[in-house]
Amino acid sequence: MVERRARHGAVLDERGVLLPEALAALAILGLVAVAAAGMAAVARRGERLAGEHAAARRAATAALARVAAVSWARVPEVFGGSRDDADLAVSSSASPGHELVAGLAEGLPGGVVLVRAQGLAPGGAPARFREAVAIRVRVRVTWPGSDGTVHRVLLAETRY
Repeated sequence: MVERRARHGAVLDERGVLLPEALAALAILGLVAVAAAGMAAVARRGERLAGEHAAARRAATAALARVAAVSWARVPEVFGGSRDDADLAVSSSASPGHELVAGLAEGLPGGVVLVRAQGLAPGGAPARFREAVAIRVRVRVTWPGSDGTVHRVLLAETRY
C-alpha cells in the first residue's frame, strides 16, 4: 500500500497493486491455466481409452455368447473344421463375414477379433474334439491405439 500526502498535509489513502505484483499474479494464473489444460487432455485420453476397452469387452463377450449358442457337437463345424481337429480359430481379419465374428470389430477402427476353440482331455491336456471332455474358448480383441500402442482384451471360458 502506498501512502501519499496532499499539499495541505492530509493523508490520501490509495489502494492499488504495483506492476511487479500484477505480473507475479498473472504468471501464477498462467501456470494454473497450463496445468488445468494438461489435466483436461489426460482426462480426455483416459475417457477415450475407457470407451475403446468397453467396446472391445462387448465384442469379446458377444463372441463368447455366439459360441455358447452353438451345440457342443457343432463347434468344430462352425469353426470350419472337423471333430478330428484339436484347435480351431476364426479371425475377423481373415474371415470378416464368419458368423462368430461378423460385425464385432466395427466399434474399434483397425480392431481384430480372434475366436479360438480348443478341445481338452481329462486333466486339461489338448485333445481332438472327438475325444474332448471340455472345450476352452478364448476370444482376443486387439486394436491400435491413437498413442501407437496395441491394446488387447482377452476373455476365456471352458465349457464342460
